[in-house]
Amino acid sequence: MEALQRAAELARVDGAYTVAKRLTRESLELARGTSDWYRIGAALHTLANIALAEGDLDAASALLDEALEPQRLAGDKHALAIVMSTRGYLALSRTDYEAAAARCQESLALATEIENDECMILALLNLGLATLGLGRLDDASLAFVRGLRLATSLGWKDWASYAQEGMAAVAAARGRTDEALRALAWAIAMREEIGTHLDPVEQEVHDKTLDIIRASFSQEAIEAAIEEARQLTEEEAWAWAHESLA
Repeated sequence: MEALQRAAELARVDGAYTVAKRLTRESLELARGTSDWYRIGAALHTLANIALAEGDLDAASALLDEALEPQRLAGDKHALAIVMSTRGYLALSRTDYEAAAARCQESLALATEIENDECMILALLNLGLATLGLGRLDDASLAFVRGLRLATSLGWKDWASYAQEGMAAVAAARGRTDEALRALAWAIAMREEIGTHLDPVEQEVHDKTLDIIRASFSQEAIEAAIEEARQLTEEEAWAWAHESLA
């Protein structure tokens, strides 16, 4: 079962959703046969993530609701924190920012209790997006800064780039386009380096931020800022990120 689930996750990350669904359903069937609550919940969560990626929000919602009970029966707070965060992301996808904020707060509380860094960062970044959507810029800034501080302390470039995207959005909303461009350029350069991409919710925020920046800067200036970020050494890139926390 473990090998099946790992293979399914790899297929999902690679975008091979048909293969991922088939493998996950096989894993789910085996887990149900042995009442392995943890793996039942994990398989349902994977299927929910695939549904989210395919834009089937109703299916994702039903699968996430179904995943909660086996994860509670398994007593796995780490898995519960992830499911709660994904439920928050689903609410973000529906632009239900109040629900998203509530679910991300639940996830953050669980992640903090078990001291799981990855779960905390995920909850913080989704919470930042939710409070940004609600226009609560101070709360959004706090969440993104906390996420960036944790990501930089651990050297996690992917999460740091997401946090910088959020900080760029907050700065743009406040009319601080210089700060917004700097943060956005760093995030773009970092994603290019590690080969990650934005999911639909983050992409929409990115596009809005860029639209605000374009009202203040020429395309040449934007491209120059991104190129400057690309030329940073590893040490300089992290120093630049730390400056955002000052």
